[in-house]
Amino acid sequence: AAPGDCLLNAESDVDAVKAWLRRWQEGSHTFRAYRKEAERLLLWSAHRAGKPLSALKHEDCQDFREFLLVPDVEWRGARARRRSEHWRPFANPLSARSANQTLCIVNALVNWLVTKRYLKGNPFEGIKVPTESNTSRLTSRRWNDTEWKLIKTALDSLEWQPGWCGLAAARMRVVMLGGYLTGLRAHEFSR
Repeated sequence: AAPGDCLLNAESDVDAVKAWLRRWQEGSHTFRAYRKEAERLLLWSAHRAGKPLSALKHEDCQDFREFLLVPDVEWRGARARRRSEHWRPFANPLSARSANQTLCIVNALVNWLVTKRYLKGNPFEGIKVPTESNTSRLTSRRWNDTEWKLIKTALDSLEWQPGWCGLAAARMRVVMLGGYLTGLRAHEFSR
């Protein structure tokens, strides 16, 4: 963003990231986790993308996402102290869940830099790692026509079952039909 409008005294991307990290107590779990992800981004930006964090574009962020899932071999290594020559940013490629967590942290960092007018916009906006879609899981858990007919038959005979009155049976039919037609999960439907 325009230098005169910036709300930070940062003279570099590293200074801006340090200002963001100062929001958490140094040494805390959150601080260490956020520092790790910010370092990965800054290192990737400088050494792999060949540009500063402040110059990243949306396509660069997509490349970063792919890199998280398959980092170069020279970026990976066994755990070592940060000051050690054996230290590497990654032990292994990240799982989709861990990569999404990294992208959430990076997105929060860049959003904060936008609110402080250090950056004009957030190129990480909307960058996520695709995971197993909910539709494939829901389809496999949905009742087929035969199962639904059996359930309806059982629901229609509830009034004659011991311990069920007409009103309770009707209420159960409404709940089951509502759940079937809306596709809501049990915990969503019970709210």
